[in-house]
Amino acid sequence: MASAALADPLPGGLGPCLGSDCPTTWPDPNNGPVTHHDSNINVFVGGDFLVREAAAEAEGKIVALGRFDMNKREGASQIYNVGVAGVGSRVPPPTTPTT
Repeated sequence: MASAALADPLPGGLGPCLGSDCPTTWPDPNNGPVTHHDSNINVFVGGDFLVREAAAEAEGKIVALGRFDMNKREGASQIYNVGVAGVGSRVPPPTTPTT
C-alpha cells in the first residue's frame, strides 16, 4: 500500500493578491495602463506545463512541478510571453467560495 504524499504550504498561503502593490479597490476591466501588480503565484501546474496550438501568453508567475514543453502548431507564432503580457493585464478581484 502506498503512503500519501504531503507538501509544505505556500508561504503566506493562497489568495487573490499578494504584495504591497495590490489595489485597494478593484477596477472594471479596461485597456488602460497596468496600475497594480500581484506578487503571488498566478499559474500552478502539478505536472508538466505544455504549450500547444497557438497559445500566446500566461499572466504572472508560473510554477510547474514538471517540465516546460512548447510544441506549437506550424504557422503559429513560436513566441510565448510570461509575466505582464498583452493588453489589459489585471489583478483578479477577490472571490468568495460557494458552498
